[in-house]
Amino acid sequence: MMCAFLSGKKDQDTYVKSFGHSSDAKIIYTRHQVFQSQSSQVKVKNLLPGYNSVAFAGLLRGNAHILNMALRDNLNFYYIDHAYFNPGYKYPNWMRVTKNGFVQNTILPNVDAERLKLFDIKFKEYNFNKKQNIVVFPPSDTVARVFNKTNWEAETIKKIKEYTDRPIVVRRKSGPVMDNLMITAKNTEKYHYDESLDNVLNNAYCVVAFNSAVALTALERGIPVICERYCAAYPLTHSFSELEKLKEKERTQLFASLSWGQFTMEEITNKKTFKFINSITQWKGSMK
Repeated sequence: MMCAFLSGKKDQDTYVKSFGHSSDAKIIYTRHQVFQSQSSQVKVKNLLPGYNSVAFAGLLRGNAHILNMALRDNLNFYYIDHAYFNPGYKYPNWMRVTKNGFVQNTILPNVDAERLKLFDIKFKEYNFNKKQNIVVFPPSDTVARVFNKTNWEAETIKKIKEYTDRPIVVRRKSGPVMDNLMITAKNTEKYHYDESLDNVLNNAYCVVAFNSAVALTALERGIPVICERYCAAYPLTHSFSELEKLKEKERTQLFASLSWGQFTMEEITNKKTFKFINSITQWKGSMK
């Protein structure tokens, strides 16, 4: 049996409720499960007896602790977050749902490309050999802390310099900086750039990302990627040692597969969708 957790963000909670009802889950507020003790530490209540799986959306507002609970207690978990294509909370409200993982980081077997036609994907020819810049997309503050990757940017730039002297452009993501308990946002990191993201990608030889969705945008535009397993572009990643010998990789199969890893609000209320999610393996690699 499942517990579905609401974090207090209306649009996400609506989706989680719909998913929870389709799987006969008990609906619980995250703040009722995760709380601050008098010793300024986070306490997480034991899951209700008989419940062996959880569903939640995003890592903010205490949900990082729901993820840690699932990993600690070997619970099945369903992670909900922004869709790979057409993300947002407007109709039809596409969201990705990943069982026991952060994203769908593997290509699903036996899925066709028909579903991909629902999205306006237009692959451009690979043209990276005419470009110079390596564009680096570090994880947000929250993601870096949850997955213990706070030194990722520095370590990644060091690796890049071992294999090439190409110019490196870093694009950090604006977003909330959580308190030490990862429950409440204490301020917001805001990064302003003179050059638009579109122009940055126009001059990109390669995109290097931890988990950024821009890696998929790069592939669509014919730019090779190097990324971590927390990124949906992972099946087409290169290694750092290949930086000066990047290859053109076929993209349709990956994008078609990802189209089967996100669902509309209407779809997520259908028990057949829950059954489908449980029939596939979306995540490969460790989450711990």
